[in-house]
Amino acid sequence: MSTPTIAQQSVPNSDRIGFTKSYPMSIAGLLRIGIILFQLAGLISAASIPKYLSGQIYIPHDMNSTRDAYLFFSIVGFIIAIFIYIFRLFNITSQKAFSKIHFNLLIMVSDFLWVLPTFILAIVCAVKEGSIRDPFYLYSKFFNQGAFASASVFGFLCSILYAVDGAFHLIKQTRG
Repeated sequence: MSTPTIAQQSVPNSDRIGFTKSYPMSIAGLLRIGIILFQLAGLISAASIPKYLSGQIYIPHDMNSTRDAYLFFSIVGFIIAIFIYIFRLFNITSQKAFSKIHFNLLIMVSDFLWVLPTFILAIVCAVKEGSIRDPFYLYSKFFNQGAFASASVFGFLCSILYAVDGAFHLIKQTRG
């Protein structure tokens, strides 16, 4: 007499949630890691723009709005990039529950939506760095010189990586 056993059915690899070893070293994984790191570096650069003088911060309105916009877009872009990386890393995007969602299309649209604000804010940060370095600018003592410039560089690098990643997903989407 045999006892009943519970046999676990083998599920194809694409249907399981689990660590995908090939994703971190793939082009898409490396681009996403680059986006995460450059967004984080830009966020740190933008956060370090004001100088603390006598325990207070004074930032003129035009500089503060640029800094706040850069911080907003870098924080939200950083969080979205981490979610996309985790979804791809643990193979969540290929689950049957998400089969109706076209993740390549979703990632492509989010990449192309983030190219424009990061590029525009990188240009604005470069211009603000030029005005801070102007010797006749009255408020230059309230800013860390180079912080807007580094935020600008990281913004340009992020926008390049967003465009390349979006182009790769566009190619995947058109090929099927």
